[in-house]
Order: sequence, then structure tokens, then C-alpha cells
Amino acid sequence: MSSNPLASKELLARIRAALRRYAPGDTLPPFISKDLSLDFESRQLIVRGEEVHLTPKEFDVLKHLIANQGKPLTHRRLLQSVWGPDYGEETENLRVVINQLRKKNRKRSRAAEVYPDGAVGRVSFSTAAHNAL
Repeated sequence: MSSNPLASKELLARIRAALRRYAPGDTLPPFISKDLSLDFESRQLIVRGEEVHLTPKEFDVLKHLIANQGKPLTHRRLLQSVWGPDYGEETENLRVVINQLRKKNRKRSRAAEVYPDGAVGRVSFSTAAHNAL
């Protein structure tokens, strides 16, 4: 029986994906700001008391951006950290996910909130998360 190279590549890709999901020493404390709460362990994002659904890649990108806030971060490094070491030039993948996060941020930002004094404000992701996007 000969080895199928496509099956080997698929198996390797599945192993890498499983290893990315299982990072026991990589837990971060919850990120909490005025508008946003992100629990890295439960993978739950709450914005102004409302849960926001994130795809696994959106969550991983946001997690990596928050974990590295204030540090220079190249597209290549972000791609390799989130998608794996074989990625680095596929910037379109990253652009799609960043655009999805931005749309979710804009959707939340457009929801007007009336404050007790009658002023109208806008709900948005925290400054750290917003600046990362």
C-alpha cells in the first residue's frame, strides 16, 4: 500500500491545528475594560453586557493582538502565530478576519446609548482592542 501525500499533508495540518488549540501554558488572565470583557479560557467576549460571537480565528487574532498590545507585530508573525508556521505570506486570510472584527466593532459602535444625563454616546470595543484593529 502506497502512502498518499495528500492524506499525509491533511494529517499534519490536523495535528498542527490540534496543537494550536491545546496550549496549556498559554493561558492569559481575563482582559477587562470599561466596555469589554474577554475570557481567554472560556473564549467568551462580552461587550457592554452583550455576548459577541467570534469565530475561532477572530478570537485567536483578537487574543494575540491583546496579548501583544504595545509591541510591534508584523503580518507574518501574526499569521504564523494564529494560522501556524507554514503561513506568513497569506495576508488575505488575516485581512478577512481583521475586517470581520472591524465590522463587529462598528456594529457595536453604532448602537447608541443614552446616559443618565441625557447625552448620547457610542458603544465600542475597548481602546486596546479597538486600537489593535
